[in-house]
Amino acid sequence: MNEYNEKYKLISVIVPIYKVEAYLRRGIDSILAQDYPNIEVILVDDGSPDNCGKICDEYAKKDKRIRVIHKPNGGLSYARNAGLDVAKGEYISFIDSDDSILPYMYSTMIKVIENNNLDIVTCGVQRIKPGEKIKETYGDGSVCIVDGREALINCLANDGAAVWCKVYTKKAIGDVRFPVGRIFEDSATMYLFIANAEKVGYLNKVFYNYYYNGNSITQTSFAPKARWDYVLARKEAFEYSVAKNIPCIKECKSLYVKALLSCMTAVYACGTDSEKRMYKEKIIPELIKYKSDKDSYCKLNSKYKIWLKFSGDFNIIHIISAKISLFSKKCKKLFR
Repeated sequence: MNEYNEKYKLISVIVPIYKVEAYLRRGIDSILAQDYPNIEVILVDDGSPDNCGKICDEYAKKDKRIRVIHKPNGGLSYARNAGLDVAKGEYISFIDSDDSILPYMYSTMIKVIENNNLDIVTCGVQRIKPGEKIKETYGDGSVCIVDGREALINCLANDGAAVWCKVYTKKAIGDVRFPVGRIFEDSATMYLFIANAEKVGYLNKVFYNYYYNGNSITQTSFAPKARWDYVLARKEAFEYSVAKNIPCIKECKSLYVKALLSCMTAVYACGTDSEKRMYKEKIIPELIKYKSDKDSYCKLNSKYKIWLKFSGDFNIIHIISAKISLFSKKCKKLFR
């Protein structure tokens, strides 16, 4: 490494890629446009059946900062883990392949980390609907710094899950890996990264562009399996809070119950007969177990409170509401 680069610690930017041919160049170009001088970009082609793999190879030939991993499809977690296993940087960042970032993101965020001795820093996000234009970066640039314990409590109690608008030190990543084969992997992982951190910073500056994509995982989450994966993440977080005696146990419990109710909504709305049998056997006993526990209600809105209160007795209330929710979602998508 030359003397110039020794001044700037390497950041590894990990991009998992699958069926995003229409958006991929936008995302890669935004990373390559960063003014931070010491970047490696790890493009993980997760067995994408379109031209994503070819696009990745095309960029790698033109820019030596890019490394490409081609692998059979194993899902988002598997792709991110593959990137982590080869990352050389002292800093790590995850960018979703259908999103983009603004040019001064890494130079600004790494400066915040180094000036304040942080392990994780997060920036603001602008969420962009189809047809909307990107705004220039905004926010006053102030930084709120909290110790790791406070950040952990906040993450667990409020499901602060997104991993993609942050920069991490290798210490924060540690040996934590994403759960393979599951959706909502951020919810299962983010609090574990924070648990490795001594100090965490929140930068009031928007650098990350999150694009609403109707075909993305988070936008098609009415599938029972997807929502069950979220249940598993919230159950693990609840169990972690109990095992570590984190003072947000009741909030974690309530978020777990909320996830159970959300999963049942998907099951009632569009689950197959076999899914209904399987998930009802898993979920209904848990809801009955917690419906008399007042702490279970602390993170629920009025609708969820009603569903929980009548679980096991008058499930027809939840069933009707689930059908209406699905119908409403379809209408919104039709007339969008």
